Order: sequence, then C-alpha cells, then structure tokens
Amino acid sequence: MHTKLAYACVDVPNAVITFAQNDPNPFRDKTYITYTVDDDVYLSAMVYDLQGKLVEKLLDNVERKMGRHEREIVFNAPGYAQQGLYNIILIAYPINDQSVDLSKAIVKTQLVK
Repeated sequence: MHTKLAYACVDVPNAVITFAQNDPNPFRDKTYITYTVDDDVYLSAMVYDLQGKLVEKLLDNVERKMGRHEREIVFNAPGYAQQGLYNIILIAYPINDQSVDLSKAIVKTQLVK
C-alpha cells in the first residue's frame, strides 16, 4: 500500500505552475508527475538527488498548453539510483504573460528498493 507523503501546494503570487505532484510516492521503479500551468509555457523538468547532483532531465524547454496535465511526465528511476529522497524540479517560462519571468515547482519524492 502506498501512503501519500504530501498533498498541499503552497500558493505563490504570480506563479504559472499552480499544482505539481507525483504518484505513487514513495515509488519503486517509476513515478508519474501531474501538474497544472496557468499559461502556455516552455517547461523543463529535472531530477536532483539531495546533494544537488542532476540525476536525469525529464523535459528540456518543451512547449505545453495551459491546463492540467495528468501523469504526463514519467521518472523511471535508473538502475544506479539509490534508495532515498529526490527533488523533481519543474521550471516554466510563460509564453503569453511577459510579466512573469519564470515559475518553479519542487516535487519531493522517495525511491524505495
């Protein structure tokens, strides 16, 4: 049985990414990221370990339309990945709203083996 570690998202003024969460969490081999963006954006998604080392780039400046994106991003934990905590960082550059430079979201996740 999987237990959700966190449900809440913190509202940030002028944020373009208004929701980001992965499921399942904790996970064994892969997890899916669901997110919502309030503008058309160029989106990047990277996975970092707790030492700040880049583990994997999931998306690199890919155009995404405004709205909710269900389980669209997949993190397949590589075989060399160690059990532990990881940060999945989403960075969105708005296309239509030039008043916002960028928006970030951090999804905390746990790999168990």
